[in-house]
Amino acid sequence: MAYTEQHMVLQWGGSFRSGSPTAPFIEEFSGTMRFAGPGLDQANKIENARAIAIALGRYWSKPEAMIPKSAYLEFIKWNRVDVNGRYVAEDSSRTVHFPGILGGGQIDRYPLQVTWVTTWGTDAVRGKACRGRTFWPTAVPLGIAFNVGDEYATAKAAADNALLTDLRNAARSGYVTQGANNGIPSWASDLGFAPGPLSEGSGMSPSVMSKIGSGTTRIITHSEVGTRLDTQRRRALGQTDRRVQVVA
Repeated sequence: MAYTEQHMVLQWGGSFRSGSPTAPFIEEFSGTMRFAGPGLDQANKIENARAIAIALGRYWSKPEAMIPKSAYLEFIKWNRVDVNGRYVAEDSSRTVHFPGILGGGQIDRYPLQVTWVTTWGTDAVRGKACRGRTFWPTAVPLGIAFNVGDEYATAKAAADNALLTDLRNAARSGYVTQGANNGIPSWASDLGFAPGPLSEGSGMSPSVMSKIGSGTTRIITHSEVGTRLDTQRRRALGQTDRRVQVVA
């Protein structure tokens, strides 16, 4: 089983810390998104990786995304991957480190494995690679019957769609939008980022990809956010399970 084509993989990660980026480490988190389409050579550049870092960092600090303040985004990796899921070459991975961007939501409300899921939709309603999922750390408050209020889910979906647009532009041309509410953050200058005009440098887009059978690739067209929280198992770096046996 193999993917349908060479593509780019965005990986991001960071850590939960108590109070500041230099506070004691509690636990790590990570996420992944694939990008497919023509123009791999144009997309596989450090400029594109920096723009993607800014897009994700800006999303991370948005109040609408509801990422908890203890979740510090620390790096992204932008990798060119072959159909077998492995790096195409040793120099095909670009890494951008953050100064520790804290989430734009409130303080922690839940155990760290509790997440709020974004479902990435495509033009297919069923079948392989029709949908993808991202598990975000969250601090969204719960309302009646332990559900997330519709107003929070709507705001989150809008923020997710804005992220989708920024990621697509960044992957294609190394550019993210600017404006009164979408300015380039001050820490971006530390990454050597200089925004330029939007141009179709490539045709890369965030995608859902499957290796089942002959493989399937579908472009992400929209985001969906539910009103129930989910869980994702994580383990602190270097931590092992301790099991206690009780004999009946």
